[in-house]
Amino acid sequence: MNRSARSTLAPAYRSAALAALVGAASMMALPACTAVPAGGLGTMMGQEFQDGAQIVHYDRSAESVWARTKETLAHLSSRQPRFNDEEFVAFATVDEGAISVAVVALGNDRCRVAVKARRYGLQSADLALSVVDRIHEQVER
Repeated sequence: MNRSARSTLAPAYRSAALAALVGAASMMALPACTAVPAGGLGTMMGQEFQDGAQIVHYDRSAESVWARTKETLAHLSSRQPRFNDEEFVAFATVDEGAISVAVVALGNDRCRVAVKARRYGLQSADLALSVVDRIHEQVER
């Protein structure tokens, strides 16, 4: 391959590699987000997985979502769950996994629920999603 052919191909390879890197970086920068249809007024807005936690946003007060979260964990947990009512944080054991839940107020009638789960020392997105689903069922009642 002569020098002129090599210099013509090199930018094409660089452009393709750069495009692939930019595409991969942009996909990694965006959190996985799944739109969830609202079952009624003032319900779940969306769900995402971020920083090892299943996160759900609600158009409801943090206090009402926290009350339903506590009920859900009391039923699911194989041990007595621990609740911090001042900070809306809970710890429980569900299906042999350690669960932590935080309800964060985002305004008057908006909040976020974040559920993290670890099973056998590893993060468990499936277990966190299962707990989020159960909390959602209680919130929707």
